[in-house]
Amino acid sequence: SDLDAEEIHRATIPVALREEHVRERALVDDILSRARGGAGTVVGLRAVLEAVARENVLTVAVDRDVEAEVSACTRCGHVTAEAVSRCPACGGDVELASLSQLLPLLARRSGARLEMITGGAAEALRAHGGIGAVLRYTVP
Repeated sequence: SDLDAEEIHRATIPVALREEHVRERALVDDILSRARGGAGTVVGLRAVLEAVARENVLTVAVDRDVEAEVSACTRCGHVTAEAVSRCPACGGDVELASLSQLLPLLARRSGARLEMITGGAAEALRAHGGIGAVLRYTVP
């Protein structure tokens, strides 16, 4: 008997979601284990934003539910986790912005892949500010 599209969809979505959760967990486990030894990954908002600004990030993994405000320069676009009154990069005016709104733009601008993390993997990441990254290279 032929399965209709809805039946196929119902059968494949749970499998696809399980695969996605396994992949997310592997990424987060890799980031967290390597960050402890400083081996090519960083965790926490400040460290990730600094690495993104240096265009040194291959992949940003962020808890889909993380809420954070960052300071964004209206002149040069520099973004920092610090609450500052002037941009530390150019001295320009800064405004508070939502990380969830800015992160996709920052990732795209720096050539990084953005992975939105859910479930148990997101919980593990939450203990480290809800964000981590795989670096392109490690500077000693």
